[in-house]
Amino acid sequence: MAEVLLHVLGSYSDAESRTDVDRAWGAGDPGACLLLGEESRGRSSLLFLAAAEAAGHGGRRVLFLAPRPVQALPAPLLLLEPGSLRRVEFAYPRTADGLLRALATLHRSPRGGLPSLLLLDGLDRYLRGCGPETAQRAARIAALLRDSAGWLSQQQQPGARCHIIAALKAPMPEESASDSFLPIIERYFPVKCMVREELCEPEGVQRYLISFSGLATHDTEGPPESQKVEDCTWELLYEADKVTGIHLVARQAKQLGD
Repeated sequence: MAEVLLHVLGSYSDAESRTDVDRAWGAGDPGACLLLGEESRGRSSLLFLAAAEAAGHGGRRVLFLAPRPVQALPAPLLLLEPGSLRRVEFAYPRTADGLLRALATLHRSPRGGLPSLLLLDGLDRYLRGCGPETAQRAARIAALLRDSAGWLSQQQQPGARCHIIAALKAPMPEESASDSFLPIIERYFPVKCMVREELCEPEGVQRYLISFSGLATHDTEGPPESQKVEDCTWELLYEADKVTGIHLVARQAKQLGD
């Protein structure tokens, strides 16, 4: 969900970049967020930081789903205590049918081992090669993700919910709406976190810009220094196999600087 990602961005930002972001939309957060962008270290880092934040500081169980195994324990998880690390489970269904089966059998998990955060990496990979069934498969996976989260929420403590973050490669600019499965998935995941890589100096540093859309907002006025989430852009710097900095950038200032 967007709140987990926003908490990560706020927690890892330097002191000068922290801001009192208006959270008035929180009550309307649907609990499902689409992490949209090219496959990159920046996108993967956000997923792993979310897992570390939820398992380490939140004490929540996390299920990380991906079509291929993670080759080494990601840097954000290396910092977790053994007890927190045990709350992160990795599963690697290799096909769309395998993913559907994994979600459909979550109810068989021991009650004490049920996750309250579902992270799915590479949703688009599960839809490759589906041919004319791509749209139908996309709808089935997205619907089952939401249904699974709904069922898991019912098993949580009162007031707690199970949330979802699903990572998806952004469609190519020349791809028409009829060729893309993104509009179908957006029906189930109206909130999006966009990750875009940009050229960066010096050499060896990768720079990503992170922004949000689709958040429910209200007319409630926050403190004078607060900023609406959708008016903010974060900069994530990646170097030497780890995140080295997160900085808040005003979106308007970024556009003027282009």
